[in-house]
Amino acid sequence: MLRVAAVVCMLVCVATASPAVNINKITNYTADWRRGGCSTIGCDSGRTGPSGCSCDRDCGCKGNCCSDYIPVCTGGHTGCSFEGCGGISCSGEGCSCERDCACRGNCCNDYIATCTGGYTGCSFDGCGGYSCTGHCYCTSDCEQYGDCCPDYHSVCT
Repeated sequence: MLRVAAVVCMLVCVATASPAVNINKITNYTADWRRGGCSTIGCDSGRTGPSGCSCDRDCGCKGNCCSDYIPVCTGGHTGCSFEGCGGISCSGEGCSCERDCACRGNCCNDYIATCTGGYTGCSFDGCGGYSCTGHCYCTSDCEQYGDCCPDYHSVCT
């Protein structure tokens, strides 16, 4: 009780002594400190908040991100645009930016726009097999089965 009174007195004394001090910032900082989020423990610090949450880059894959991880540590970016292409994105989503993510069905929402340049089908996956990004075929018998990718003729024949 004595500590709380001292902190309140200190805040009131500081706020009344200097008109330049913004009491809202002090109050918000105190609330953040109690929550123990990323704004308090820092990003990629290796520390955890009181609730066990983390602000490290792999928290999305571990499933223990603090509630303010994305706005504080990634600037609002998640997925492939934040992590880059070619690996698992742990920035709060736990999705994949690997080339075969479309076949596994775990691509990040921004995978095609970020990692394939917007290309899907044969132009991205190549000729001679199934195109996971286009959900179609790039094979010589695809016309027989009616499941060719829209770009099959322009890319593979």
